[in-house]
Amino acid sequence: MNQMGPMLKKCEISTQSSLIALMTAGLVVDHCKKPLSREKSAVCTDSRKAQTGCIFIAIKGTKHDGHRHLNELAGLGLSLIVTECDPPPEANWAKTTPWIRVSSSRKAWSYLASSAYDEPQTNLKLIAVTGTNGKTSTVWMVGELLRTSGIKCMTVGTLGAYIGDQHFPTGHTTPDPDILFSLLRLATDQGVSVVAMEASSHALAQSKLAALSFDAMAFTSFSRDHLDFHESLEDYWKAKWQLFTELGKPGALCAFSASLGTQLNLGTLSGRDVQLYGAKQHFPSVQNSKDSMVKLTTYEVTTSDFNGSQINLSSPGSTVKSGFVPYFADHALDNFTAAEILASRVSSRAIPSNVWRHLRAVPGRLEQVLISGRPGVIVDYAHTPDALEKTLRVLKPLCRGKLHVVFGCGGNRDKGKRPIMGGIASTIADHVIITSDNPRHEDPAAIANDICGGTHGATTVDVELDRELAIRQAIEGAKAADLILIAGKGHETEQIFADRVVPFDDRLIAKKALLETK
Repeated sequence: MNQMGPMLKKCEISTQSSLIALMTAGLVVDHCKKPLSREKSAVCTDSRKAQTGCIFIAIKGTKHDGHRHLNELAGLGLSLIVTECDPPPEANWAKTTPWIRVSSSRKAWSYLASSAYDEPQTNLKLIAVTGTNGKTSTVWMVGELLRTSGIKCMTVGTLGAYIGDQHFPTGHTTPDPDILFSLLRLATDQGVSVVAMEASSHALAQSKLAALSFDAMAFTSFSRDHLDFHESLEDYWKAKWQLFTELGKPGALCAFSASLGTQLNLGTLSGRDVQLYGAKQHFPSVQNSKDSMVKLTTYEVTTSDFNGSQINLSSPGSTVKSGFVPYFADHALDNFTAAEILASRVSSRAIPSNVWRHLRAVPGRLEQVLISGRPGVIVDYAHTPDALEKTLRVLKPLCRGKLHVVFGCGGNRDKGKRPIMGGIASTIADHVIITSDNPRHEDPAAIANDICGGTHGATTVDVELDRELAIRQAIEGAKAADLILIAGKGHETEQIFADRVVPFDDRLIAKKALLETK
């Protein structure tokens, strides 16, 4: 695993092809009459990185507006400017540089990147997964189901991009268009037939996926998160819902977790293949709506422990599939069910249940760090109130002794969730150690204080801002029958501070502490 793959191709396109691509997409409002070139130019959206000959797309960001830099860039000799604004009469750049005015610069970026890489998506079956929690696990499981069935798949998301054992860092959960379409081009060049990707609310709000149409999509969960970016929970929901109303192919599969409940407006999905999925024992009664026939996929657990679960999976129009899956938590089994629905939809062959037991664990999701005779350690990415509560409630009945939790909250992110998570941890766990996550540009002590503001009850709550010391403190104070959850960073291998990024892997730190502590 994690073998680095080949270098990705640069995002380059001619100015002439740019105009054609944007006109075909219906984005062009106006354009200059200057002649356009057939020579390829690099596409750039960062004014600080713009160079002579590049195509510059002026984007209105959350903090910076590229339109403000057009005059200062005019002297560079850009080959083309893509803008959302009419050039003012006094604008130097409009006199010297070819320009195209578009209705959306962000959509233009997606379509230009698609065209630059010769629209690789046309040769692929595409899967997208959105949700507050569960995106990474579901996409990983889709990849595993297809891999074990002999189907070549690329996965793209929080863990980076994978083709088999080749790994490509991506930076964002859903990469920017230049990276995303270069990955799709690589996938087609390597004979990949299916790409499964995470669709974050940021990416959907910023139209990163505008040039794509998906064969199958899933919505795994919804709860508070990213309110530092979205103005409200309603805006957050609307961003995710765009995936199903705007980016699906005709007849596309839309799979929804039953946990989404009454928030779903399935009547807006006419022409889609709509399915709900979840655990059989607490599945809600669902009526077929007037506008879409709702199908149900349910699973039933017969046995379960830390090694995994024996389940029966009932899908519409098929017999019950039974088998062992190496996942034990309810939310993990929900994600597996979504993955099975998605993978079966795009697979060129049936996926037998006997491959389930060969699926690899999702990195940093309920990942076990076990040393004989020492307390059990679980590392999980849970960094939202909903995820933390679900994980703690799964582990509590499995714990023979006390349940300890070590966690913090990221800096420069939604502050409102901090006391909520403090309250959840102190309600369910027997011992809480509040520490640093990725503090970024915030004071770690201030973040911890926010978390502490929500703690209550008789549970012991300690604060240790050094994350390694916090993990060691939990392990040193635990007995063999105890269980320790280290939450928030999961698969991450770095810790981000205001002035530095340092190597840090919860799993390695925990293993080292378990071996060194008696």
